[in-house]
Amino acid sequence: MVLLTTGGGGDGFPVLNTFLVAFERRKLPEDARVVVVTGPFLSNLHFKEVHRRCRAMGFVTLKKGGGGEGEPAASGRAPRSSGGHREDWSASNRGGR
Repeated sequence: MVLLTTGGGGDGFPVLNTFLVAFERRKLPEDARVVVVTGPFLSNLHFKEVHRRCRAMGFVTLKKGGGGEGEPAASGRAPRSSGGHREDWSASNRGGR
């Protein structure tokens, strides 16, 4: 399992791009799983490119975000899944789970 995250994401595209280029050139083992989590401030243009490239390699992409464009995640909300379909995941921030 490989997890790549870029924090807030506004300046994370070069990191994401470098990671993706490496695996576009060299395949991972069949049983490897990759999850890429971008931040809420990654532009929609860059997110679409990252998502397209990840999907081509079988990677899961998540965009951490809140209710609106460029808005950070609200308390108690988890990333929105973009792994082939959209669904909002809700999460408890109460701990103990």
